[in-house]
Amino acid sequence: KSYVQPLVAVKLLLMKEDYGKELSVECKVEGTNLRNNDERDKFLGRVTFRVKVDGPPFLRDRP
Repeated sequence: KSYVQPLVAVKLLLMKEDYGKELSVECKVEGTNLRNNDERDKFLGRVTFRVKVDGPPFLRDRP
């Protein structure tokens, strides 16, 4: 068997205050038989990414 990386999907519930900001998102695997906390590998069992939030199209080009 070959390893297949998991797929991560995220749904963000945004508010007007979030427009124009960059948000950090971290997804972490949880389970009793899973390793996700290793001092030598801080990304083990997790993925972190940033999302830049633009406003709705009708608000983007306003002065």
